[in-house]
Amino acid sequence: MVSNQTFQKVVLARVMQNGSAYYRNPFANLARFPQIPIFFGGGPILGAPQPLWHWKLYDELAAVMPAFILVLPIRCELEDWLVPRLLPIDTNDYFERQKHLEDFYMDMTATASLNHPAGGALLFNFCLEDHESPRNDGNPYAMDTRREAGKWSRDLWYRRRLNIRVAGDPAFPGLSQIEDDFKQADESFTVLPDLGALAAAAAACVKK
Repeated sequence: MVSNQTFQKVVLARVMQNGSAYYRNPFANLARFPQIPIFFGGGPILGAPQPLWHWKLYDELAAVMPAFILVLPIRCELEDWLVPRLLPIDTNDYFERQKHLEDFYMDMTATASLNHPAGGALLFNFCLEDHESPRNDGNPYAMDTRREAGKWSRDLWYRRRLNIRVAGDPAFPGLSQIEDDFKQADESFTVLPDLGALAAAAAACVKK
């Protein structure tokens, strides 16, 4: 068990061990640390530039706040960079499917202003596809991220007190439409230009 003194900047992620995927379950762990804000990093993975933008997001968040939990729906081998920063899990403390992890944490972070004592936000990043190593599974690049952003722009209509922040490369195809979808629910909504600005907006969602 990690003490409050040592638990600072931590990533929850899908961890691979001996070919099996373990999905981090929030209930046993997050309840121990209500004073730490929580964020979800949503964005393209398949076909995204390497190294993945998630590491940059972690670094940008670390530069503007002393402690946070960042949930990332990515696969990590145990020897990867993330491992020293992973939140410990309890026995049998897993999700059955990655989509269950994503749905749960997206809702938790988007509603953190209401339901998590330290606050937080759902963060999206729309980076350009890597032309040298594009997505090659037959599906469109950023397909899931577009769907998720569309869902949350609609939810913003009905649940006004949601913390959702979006960054994107200005050249990302359809980014203006994504921004317009959010503006329909919140006319002040603006897509941010980079991960540094996204981290600054995330920090503003932390409860003092």
